[in-house]
Amino acid sequence: MSISTDLKKKIILISGLVSHHYNMDKFMESLGKFTGEKIVAPILERRRKKIEQFNLEISGQENLQELKERQFLLVANHLMPVDATDQQSQLSPDAFVLERIVHDLNNQELKIVSKADDGWWAENLYKYFQKHIGQPFGKGLSKGLGFIPVFKNPGSFNRDFVKVVDNTIQEGKNPILFFPEGHWYEDFDPEHQLESGVASIARKYGLVILPVYIKGARSWQPNTEVQISFGQSFVPGQLSKEEITEQIRLRLRNLQEDLAKNIKNSSNGMHTPSSTIDTYSKLIKR
Repeated sequence: MSISTDLKKKIILISGLVSHHYNMDKFMESLGKFTGEKIVAPILERRRKKIEQFNLEISGQENLQELKERQFLLVANHLMPVDATDQQSQLSPDAFVLERIVHDLNNQELKIVSKADDGWWAENLYKYFQKHIGQPFGKGLSKGLGFIPVFKNPGSFNRDFVKVVDNTIQEGKNPILFFPEGHWYEDFDPEHQLESGVASIARKYGLVILPVYIKGARSWQPNTEVQISFGQSFVPGQLSKEEITEQIRLRLRNLQEDLAKNIKNSSNGMHTPSSTIDTYSKLIKR
């Protein structure tokens, strides 16, 4: 079968464009990883130290500690930082508060699933920039910080996300943090749409799901009051993705409501048992 000259030219042109895009993607991913490791990571470490100055109150810590020897999926609501600069930098304290607690109470390294693209530029003039510059750079940046990158834009492919999650699970030791809401908000709302990714992973690998509700972690300022409530873990078993997602929604809502009752009782002078809520300083001294 002979190929016309015009078709050959088109094939060469397409091959060149594909090669250019591939090289651009790889370059931007490498640049992002370098930026993450050498520039952003030191900044992040300084932010992590600020958590030492937070006032943390934890309930349900026994639900976390009973998984000390197991790998699990930690699912939490996602809080939007108050400060506009923190919003732009994508650095919300909530993930790092949970990271610190899991490390200190369970001696485990929490792997954080982090959005690696802007999530708001899809279907506009920046589509090329987002696909070949923004997403590869964000993916490299997340990897450089030790996070698990995931793309949120419609039509995005997450082969690397699946691969990294698979490798993490195969290691069999590190829990993984998911924010199923997909975006951050001032507080959890049961009406928010929840992504089904965590349900798919739980079903595929048979992993335990541990829900946690977090309130107040919206600022990096000293003495920030943060309440964290760990619920009871559950195994997906034969539940469908939809049923698992609804279980997550229900459990987060119940944790939110229970915490609100405890706060209300405290404000009314009613005593909350110390076995229910502990300050972080008491827990780490045990």
